[in-house]
Amino acid sequence: MRALSIRENTSGEDHPHVAIIVNNLVEIYHAEGRYREAEPLIARSLKIHEQSLGPEHPYMAYSLSNLAENCFLQGDYIQAESHYKKALAIREQNLGEDHPRTASTYYDLARLYSALEQYEEAESFYCKALSIRERTFGLDHPAVASTLVQYATILRKLKRESEAGELEARIQAIRARQIALGSP
Repeated sequence: MRALSIRENTSGEDHPHVAIIVNNLVEIYHAEGRYREAEPLIARSLKIHEQSLGPEHPYMAYSLSNLAENCFLQGDYIQAESHYKKALAIREQNLGEDHPRTASTYYDLARLYSALEQYEEAESFYCKALSIRERTFGLDHPAVASTLVQYATILRKLKRESEAGELEARIQAIRARQIALGSP
């Protein structure tokens, strides 16, 4: 809140940097389960980004992703899907299909489809997210490991035990290497 106040005083209340801080605050509210309190902040960040940068700017995708996450966390999967898809379209158009932020949206959509028990859709999006994260971050990155965990879970739901087991072996190998390097 202090950073927000400082940025508002130095840049003005409608500056795109204010919206970035507002989005960071939204993520804190999500972690604390303060979804209703996050709603006006999300609306503010969307308004700032749309008015200052336009509806297709990559920062708009950040605000839309927060809106989608807020809907998802409250069980409104229909609205979450709509907002995630809008964020994805902006990211694919501006950043490309192989960008880490695009991968994050693929991952979010996979989580959503998993919650909806649409496992084939979830698998498709986990596969896309995993591929990008492996190329971008390397095979031992925590983002790769977390994607593998979720992907393996989906494969088990699809009764593809052998493939899930292979992914779980990769997860164990990543964890072993991280421990050997002194990472948690």
